[in-house]
Amino acid sequence: GGVLAELEAAGSLDAWEPAEPVAEDDFERRIWLGLREILASDTPVLLAYGTDDDLAPGHELLARELPADRVFRRPGGHDWPVWAALWSDVLASGELCRPPV
Repeated sequence: GGVLAELEAAGSLDAWEPAEPVAEDDFERRIWLGLREILASDTPVLLAYGTDDDLAPGHELLARELPADRVFRRPGGHDWPVWAALWSDVLASGELCRPPV
C-alpha cells in the first residue's frame, strides 16, 4: 500500500505524482522524489539487495528505473552475509570503475 502502490499504479517513477502536497514528515515520499531527481540528473546509481528482504518490493520498483547492469540481487534477507556477497558482485562487475556517461 501507500507510496509503493502509487508508484506501481503510475507505471514509473517519472510518471508518479503524489496525490497531495508532500508533508514535511512524509519521509517515504520525499525519498522517492529525491530518487527521481537523482535519476533525472544522470548520476550513476547502483542498487544491491536481497530478494527476501522486507524492503525488496521497493527495491524492485527502483530496479525498473535502472539499467540492468547496475542492479545486483541475491537470495536472502536484510543481513550481512547477503550484503557481503552483493558487495563482491558489485566490485567484480567493474561498475564502480566506469566513468559517468
